[in-house]
This record gives sequence, C-alpha cells and structure tokens, in this order.
Amino acid sequence: MSLDIRLDAMRAELDGAVSRDTFWAKLKARIAILEEDRAVLDLAPAGSRCNLAGVVHGGESAAMLDQTCGLAANATAEGRWVTGKAELVYRAPVPGQTVIICEARVTHRTGRQARVEGTVRAVDDDTALVTARMTFIRLREQN
Repeated sequence: MSLDIRLDAMRAELDGAVSRDTFWAKLKARIAILEEDRAVLDLAPAGSRCNLAGVVHGGESAAMLDQTCGLAANATAEGRWVTGKAELVYRAPVPGQTVIICEARVTHRTGRQARVEGTVRAVDDDTALVTARMTFIRLREQN
C-alpha cells in the first residue's frame, strides 16, 4: 500500500471512530497534521480530564501522547504499529480547559521497531510541558 493511500485510510478510520464508543472519540482530538512519520493533534481536554488542581491529569497527558506518537508511528506504508515502551517526563502542569497541541515525530526505524518523540504544549506557547520517548513495534502480518 502506498503512503498516500495509507494516510487516507488512517484518516477515514479515525473519522469513523468518532461516532462509536472508542478511545479516539473520547479524546476529541482534531488532526492538524498527518504526514509520513509525523502527527500533530489539537485537543481540548474536558474538565473531567483534569485533577483537583485544575490541570490535565498525568494519565490523560500520557494518553494524548500515546495516541499522537502512535499515529506518527503508523504514518508509514508498512503495517500496523503498537506501543512497546513509553518514557514520559512531566516538565510543567498542562493547563485544563484550553487547547493543547500534541506533536510527535518518528526519529528512527529499524526492522520492526520505531522510535518516536513527542511533546505536549499549550496552543499559545512553544514550551514543552510533557515530553515522551516511545518505542513502537510493528505487528506481524496475519496469514
């Protein structure tokens, strides 16, 4: 499958997932950029995704990064990729009730592994609030 066909198929799959009870639908993300080895999502975390201090829960930040990094890993013509390992660094609180930008880029692919780096930041600031280094594994083809 060509890369363009794969990216179109990913967009269509996510569009269809919005109307079902899926993680993607609950995330309420919008794809700003989806290109080879790169994904950028705009998200507006609901108040229910914030902790008692009014900032985005750390687990929610991790979920946003996992989704964004996963899209970047899957933005290739070769197979489906799943999370194998994640390392996150929380640098500053992620503000609640505002637009968040999650960006991820594949930094290296070898065999069935892809290394992806991602960030969470507020829409009006380039400061990385959370950073991630993740490894994704390409699923074996089903016969």
